[in-house]
Amino acid sequence: RPKFVLLSVALPLDAMALTSFIQFTFRYEHMNDRVTAMLTLMLTTAATKFSADHYLPTLSYITLLDWLVLMLELIILLATVETGIVSMMNRQNVSPEAMSNFEFGAFALQLVLVLVAHVYFVQQSLQQSRLSRESLVKFGDTQPTHLGRAVEVDSLRQPGALVRLRQHSMLRNIPDLNVNNIVRRLAREEPSI
Repeated sequence: RPKFVLLSVALPLDAMALTSFIQFTFRYEHMNDRVTAMLTLMLTTAATKFSADHYLPTLSYITLLDWLVLMLELIILLATVETGIVSMMNRQNVSPEAMSNFEFGAFALQLVLVLVAHVYFVQQSLQQSRLSRESLVKFGDTQPTHLGRAVEVDSLRQPGALVRLRQHSMLRNIPDLNVNNIVRRLAREEPSI
């Protein structure tokens, strides 16, 4: 599932964010084409995000993937705003050197934002993956694949024991998946100490 989400949501939006760099190849004489390309890219980004929403569960919090998508959309928005500013500068007959300096600064900012977004995403993904592996709870051949939220197990054998489970726990070989069944099953297990 994570690979599917990355390939169907993050990769297309990432490609669109990288495509926004194409605006820097347009000559100042072709500002209408440049504005059209960037506005089309903005609309395509919104449509892609809208169509990808049915692949993702509705959550009450922002996930790491949501942060990446928001950052990529912000980069495309900034590139579109930069195109508008350069178009306005061109209409007001600002010197080509001033427009070139402004564009270089915009290009550098956009490049830094793309790199920061990807480095942060990779770093956080690796950290969450490491934490998930460290806190993995195993019961027989059944194991949660994503962990994180503490659920208190109250039984006579293990009073007050904590089991770490994340909201998106996906357990193999458990027909009825809900937290109560998991807690009941853990309460029956003997302590491993």
